[in-house]
Amino acid sequence: MHHLCFEVDDIEKASKELVQKDFPMVSSPVDCEAYDKNLKRDCKGSTRIAFFLISKHILIELIEKGR
Repeated sequence: MHHLCFEVDDIEKASKELVQKDFPMVSSPVDCEAYDKNLKRDCKGSTRIAFFLISKHILIELIEKGR
């Protein structure tokens, strides 16, 4: 297994919570417009993603879908 993905309502808040719990941040929240384009989603804002390590080889991905 490479990673687990969790959809969150507020990626900034969820990211802060994981940092406070000492999960190493690999990639801070960034726009992921490719997600919306690949699914042909018409939304008012880009989908955002972030990555954290939960072990040496497993990542947690957070995704906040564009509204």
